[in-house]
Amino acid sequence: MPEKETVFLVVPRYKGFDDRRNIEEIKSLIIAAGGITVGIYEFSFNFPDVAFGIPRNNVKKIAQEIQRLGADLCVFDYNLKPGQIRNLEKNIGNRVITRTDVILHIFANNAHTSEAALQVETAQLQNLFPKLSGKGKEMSRLGGGIGTRGPGETKLEVDRRHIRRRLAVLRKKLTLIEKRRELLRKKRPWSTIALVGYTNAGKTTLLNVLAKERLKTENAPFVTLDPVVRKIWISNDFILLISDTVGFISHLPHFLISSFRATLGEVIHADGIIHVVDASDDFPEEKIEIVEQILLELDENIKHKKMIYVFNKCDIANKGTLERLLKKWPDGIFVSAKTLEGIDVLKKRLLIFKKINKQN
Repeated sequence: MPEKETVFLVVPRYKGFDDRRNIEEIKSLIIAAGGITVGIYEFSFNFPDVAFGIPRNNVKKIAQEIQRLGADLCVFDYNLKPGQIRNLEKNIGNRVITRTDVILHIFANNAHTSEAALQVETAQLQNLFPKLSGKGKEMSRLGGGIGTRGPGETKLEVDRRHIRRRLAVLRKKLTLIEKRRELLRKKRPWSTIALVGYTNAGKTTLLNVLAKERLKTENAPFVTLDPVVRKIWISNDFILLISDTVGFISHLPHFLISSFRATLGEVIHADGIIHVVDASDDFPEEKIEIVEQILLELDENIKHKKMIYVFNKCDIANKGTLERLLKKWPDGIFVSAKTLEGIDVLKKRLLIFKKINKQN
């Protein structure tokens, strides 16, 4: 992939929706994928042409802007059908991918273990399958730009039959991993608390503080793909296990959640949940809603688990935002994993899980 691939971004405007936060998020995803946004085209998403997934009169304008800016790639911040992508590429004269492709590319970049690679490849093949227009179509899974990187092979000719066979193999391997994890969970002598939250909320930083660890943290989305379980001492006679896993994001493809079910099983089977929220975000309430919707999609029984809301980064959060959050979540805990503010309060709250400690 070329260093800092230049991206032209196409973003729909929906009535009653704040486009600014949506644009900033997709721009941050493009940066994490190794690109840089050089131009943005916003349009009213009213009556998109079925052939293009966008009003037809916008296609020529986009093509002209891409040519003027010399962008390497055109990213649509919403899903398109395979036929629409082909029509757009033909008329725009440039490669076209979607938000989902960008997310998958970031996942592929961060798949540093065999388990993560299996899950990413499963998601990529599920994303690729409907894009095949016919049997025997050659697809490059590792190419020269965002949205082309795969977890392993450099070039791969795939057709629908091959994808079905490969997906069957991958799912079998992931099922074995899931069963192995389930056996390990049953052998644990202590209760497990799962960290969940929107991507980049500071879950791993909080785990490092609680467990006195030095796990990799980075101001970027999806750094953590593999579940990490660590032991924390809450008091002299009480130990908990804390699990960190992949962060969530808006418009997360269903097949991506399904592909990472072996990893997200830590959340499903946890005895309790710590929902980490970035209190410095401009719209934390929306991020909370997105995370909880994904959790229910993962397993509706999660709503019955004990959940502690932890508002992180309160040292840099807006005072008005903190007051608003406190009013809506009076039992929430306000912390800073960076300055350690509120960490002792959080540890005391975790004592509610002592009565279900498996050693007691």
